[in-house]
Amino acid sequence: MGARSSRQSYQQWDLNELSRQTGIPVDQVHQLHQQFMKAAGRDGQLDQREFMNFYSRFPGAQQQDPRYMQQQIPRIYRTFDRDNSGTLSFDEFLSAV
Repeated sequence: MGARSSRQSYQQWDLNELSRQTGIPVDQVHQLHQQFMKAAGRDGQLDQREFMNFYSRFPGAQQQDPRYMQQQIPRIYRTFDRDNSGTLSFDEFLSAV
C-alpha cells in the first residue's frame, strides 16, 4: 500500500493542497479530516462498514430511504476507492465529495 496508506496524520501542507485541489476551505478540510479519522479508527482508512456509518451521517444521505442507501453504499464505496485497495484514504474520500 505504500507510504500514503501508512501515514497517520496530515501536515498543514497536505490540508492546504487538498483545499486547493477540491475548492473546500482549509478549515472545512481540517474538520472533515478529524471526523474521518474518528470514523476510520487506528488504521486511518475506512473499510466499507466504517464508510457506511460515516457516509450515512451526511445531510444528503440522511434524506434517503435507508434501504436505498444500503443498496447504493457498495457502488459509492467502489467509486471513491480509486486505487482499488478495499479501503478509503482521506484524500480518496475528500476528492469524491
